[in-house]
Amino acid sequence: VRFTGIDFSRREIEAGRRRITEVGLGNVELVESDLREFQVCPGAYDLILCHGAFSWVPDEVKQRILELCREGLKRTGVAAISYLTYPGWKQREAIRELLVSRVQGIAEPEERVRQSALLLRLLREGYAANQENVHAASLKAIVESMEQSPSNVFLHDELGVEHDPCYFMQFAEWAAESGLEYLAETNLGTMAIGGIAPGAGGLLQELAPDFLEAQQLIDFLVNRSGRSSLLVRKGAPIDRKLSLDRLATLRFTTEFCNTRPVNAPGGSPDRFESLQGRTVKVEEPTQKRLVTYLSQAAPEALSYAALDEAEAGLSSEELF
Repeated sequence: VRFTGIDFSRREIEAGRRRITEVGLGNVELVESDLREFQVCPGAYDLILCHGAFSWVPDEVKQRILELCREGLKRTGVAAISYLTYPGWKQREAIRELLVSRVQGIAEPEERVRQSALLLRLLREGYAANQENVHAASLKAIVESMEQSPSNVFLHDELGVEHDPCYFMQFAEWAAESGLEYLAETNLGTMAIGGIAPGAGGLLQELAPDFLEAQQLIDFLVNRSGRSSLLVRKGAPIDRKLSLDRLATLRFTTEFCNTRPVNAPGGSPDRFESLQGRTVKVEEPTQKRLVTYLSQAAPEALSYAALDEAEAGLSSEELF
């Protein structure tokens, strides 16, 4: 496998090249370039990733990102692009607009961050005083997430000149105009209608028999604020059905390890925690055995056949 990374920032490229040298990688190339000028090798790539950029660049750069995906992908290649979405981003956008208006005329980055922090603190304390109000609780959570951003990220994401969320259908239309088709989300679970209210699934299928329209309505049902969408070249074969045969070709791993206290009472949920501090509790016996087995094998990714072996105690019927 060979990797090519592109970035506009010379400092980031130089830092990346130092890291590549330190690790001793021979299959990674980093290129300092404006995406509007970068020329891609036609049909060379199986996978193109664009994360944390699409919603923060001018329209001409968005257009070039999509063109590079169309030009650079192999016939069966996939592009993954993350971007901010409405309606979920509307509330955060309103707070951002307040912050931007507050720091207008302030040139020094440190002072822009300081003034923003003071305003966010005011908002947080005001919302906290009205915590029983669902709307206030939601806004408080948004403010807290902004406060937790590192200063450099805050300056770029919240106070940057370019900040351009969109509706899912707009993104899908832009992709189509550039010779690309929407395939799916990187997180397949976010596409499903099974998690919405009982009875809503039938209504959704009646109102939006078209696949793309249904995805747009799901964004409203869950108030989605961001997507990471997979695109393919127009005309590429698309089959969104999941089958056991396909799942059986995958490899599985987990970032979680079992941290259940040794003195926990019998029958209590097992507690799994990741290195990043994420925690989940698992009660179902098969799921317990699966995550435990994967965590013991980590960082190795195991095949379906390996999980189906007798020593894992997991049958194919239980796994899928």
